[in-house]
Amino acid sequence: MRFLLALCLLLRTEDDAHTVLHKIGQTVGAALSQSDNYICAQDLARFYYTSAPAETVCQQPPELPSAPMFLEDRLKLDVAVSQGGEIYSWHGERKFSANSVAEVVREGPISSGSFTGYLRNIFGERGVQFQFKGRTKLDGVELFQFDYEVPLAVSHYDIESGKGFERTPFHGSFSARTGNFELYSLTVTAEGDKLSSKTNICAAETRLTYQNVKIGGHESLLPASFDLLIGTHARVFTESKGRYSSCREYRGESTVSYDTDGDSSAAAKPAELQSEPLNTGLVLPIVLSTEIDEDSAYAGLPVEATLQHDVKIRKGEKLLRGATLRGTLTQFQIYHQPSHAVSLKMEFSSITDGNKLYLCDATHRPMQELLQSSMGRGRRMSPVATTVSDPADGSLLFRVKHLHLKKYDTEFITVAP
Repeated sequence: MRFLLALCLLLRTEDDAHTVLHKIGQTVGAALSQSDNYICAQDLARFYYTSAPAETVCQQPPELPSAPMFLEDRLKLDVAVSQGGEIYSWHGERKFSANSVAEVVREGPISSGSFTGYLRNIFGERGVQFQFKGRTKLDGVELFQFDYEVPLAVSHYDIESGKGFERTPFHGSFSARTGNFELYSLTVTAEGDKLSSKTNICAAETRLTYQNVKIGGHESLLPASFDLLIGTHARVFTESKGRYSSCREYRGESTVSYDTDGDSSAAAKPAELQSEPLNTGLVLPIVLSTEIDEDSAYAGLPVEATLQHDVKIRKGEKLLRGATLRGTLTQFQIYHQPSHAVSLKMEFSSITDGNKLYLCDATHRPMQELLQSSMGRGRRMSPVATTVSDPADGSLLFRVKHLHLKKYDTEFITVAP
């Protein structure tokens, strides 16, 4: 009798698990069908650690090492989901030209797929295996729990190898609310023993939580936060913590607009775009208008500067003193080891001179050239310049206890796009 009762309970549990999984899949499918044409801001903080033993960095699943953090950086992006894919830009740019997040963020660990990629792969492909793990309660929320495994044959999980991307099988777990079967959390773990030797990564795991956001008159299931852990054969471990906010309907914003100080008539009249781009090698002496403080700055921060004196750009034409340069802080890193320092990089993309708008690509002028030209003209550099070095990538490295740039003057140079 006890055997028959146990057998009936087992069959009922398996049947219930199949029903629950089916309903979760339906809920995810409905959410994915509405997961289009919206945009969210993404705040990202990345922390870098060194750890001597490779087995610690490459352990499965990855865990934070006990080694001290030697570097951190902060970024802010805009992520838009359109036509089933994710597109990216720096926060506030109001134009999306990058189909890959790596086209915007050129250094450090970065990932995509948080909005639709993982879910389409897990719930939309045949051959994925699921195992019901029962019920649990987290922060007062009743949840169903499942494990899953995605074999290589149906995986769409790619890891960059330096010469391209390597397709990788993955596994993990997810939880859903018992009341409405909506996804609550998701863990995605790369199969460590099957990671290609062509990639430097030996361990990778992403942990996501989800939120309901009202967009376009209906509730949409979107990521709320994620934690990306990566271990490398170079014995460097990174943790990337991100959160999504300000999610709204995306209507194909593809133009750039600027606020103009002054009267309403000036603000209402757009700048006239010049057909010819600025020549390369044009030296631009500027003073930074945007204050940059290491407690609040981030890559993606819009920056402005003003031209310190007239600059001839071609025969019979010049940029006037006071012209406004606009661009983006594209790198912001804080070093904790071996000593405190801050590395940053700015790139200017336009110059507004009266009612004329010039497009350009301008980066910081190499420091040695800058110092030589300043000495030659008897120009006085900003006091903070004595603490600056100029690495080969064009960034600025400030060796200070606490960075706060205000009215910082230096020189930029136009380069080929």
